Amino acid sequence: MEHPIPKDYHTVLLRHYGIDAIEIKQTQGGWASLAYIVKSAEGISLFLKVYEKKRASTPKWTMMVDVYIPIVVWLGKKILKDRIVEPILTSDGKSKCEDENYIYILFEYIDGLTIGENQLTNQQVHNLSEIISDFHISAEQIPYPTSVIKEDFQMDFADQLASFLETEVKDAELESILIGHFETLKLRLKQLTALVSVLKSKDLPFVLCHTDLHNWNMMQTEKQLVLLDWEGLKMAPAEADLFGLVEEPYFEQVMVSYQKVHKGYTVDEDALNFYIIRRKIEDIWECIEQLLFDQPDDQEKREIIGNLEKELSDL
Repeated sequence: MEHPIPKDYHTVLLRHYGIDAIEIKQTQGGWASLAYIVKSAEGISLFLKVYEKKRASTPKWTMMVDVYIPIVVWLGKKILKDRIVEPILTSDGKSKCEDENYIYILFEYIDGLTIGENQLTNQQVHNLSEIISDFHISAEQIPYPTSVIKEDFQMDFADQLASFLETEVKDAELESILIGHFETLKLRLKQLTALVSVLKSKDLPFVLCHTDLHNWNMMQTEKQLVLLDWEGLKMAPAEADLFGLVEEPYFEQVMVSYQKVHKGYTVDEDALNFYIIRRKIEDIWECIEQLLFDQPDDQEKREIIGNLEKELSDL
């Protein structure tokens, strides 16, 4: 759904980035944010992500902005040149700016097409394999602190969902959607808890992970495949990325290339299962949160319910 563009956007861009925006046009955003293409008075196109503070999920997606943006900038200069989004810092060198209602992050505009529902070509699979292999580096190779983005296997959302399932669902429509899935949800939560104990007892190597690899986070430019949306950047087992590709027809092709670079690597099945189940549960809880707390309009509500029903059917 399109949102009216507040006049504040023009003020924010001028005040914090020194950009005189002559045109701001809404484009397709992602799960977490609104998205706009900005054209400056100099004729330069830029990409603006806007997070609404009123949304329950916004703190989750923005709390680590000041940690991950400098790393993304560094990756773009040193490891993934032309293969990663390029953030633009504010005039005083900050990763983001904000006002009473929104949090803003600005990027260079990428002239390309989102892969989306299309299948990757063999060349794109090769490019993706190279990208993943290249950025799966250890903390010691990164010139920024990474301790705050290190995987700790904590799952606040799982605790919130477990608590929710033990209380009376006061929203009749939501209850009708969830009613046939309560036991399966509780079973998956138990499986997650058990897997956390197992993984904490293992000494798995941690690498830099994107944690949200899928076709909607990939763009094809004239020259190269580009990886988008790094909000979930984390030091974690490699499976935190590989789980997102495991059901793709090209997964084995990716693994052959990956293991040529990361010699001796084998998939840890416990870690893979943990991330698969966690993502499903996390997405389900985010849909429930949106319905309970975000006050969506009718169209947004239909879209959220559609997403929730799909996630539940895949559980």
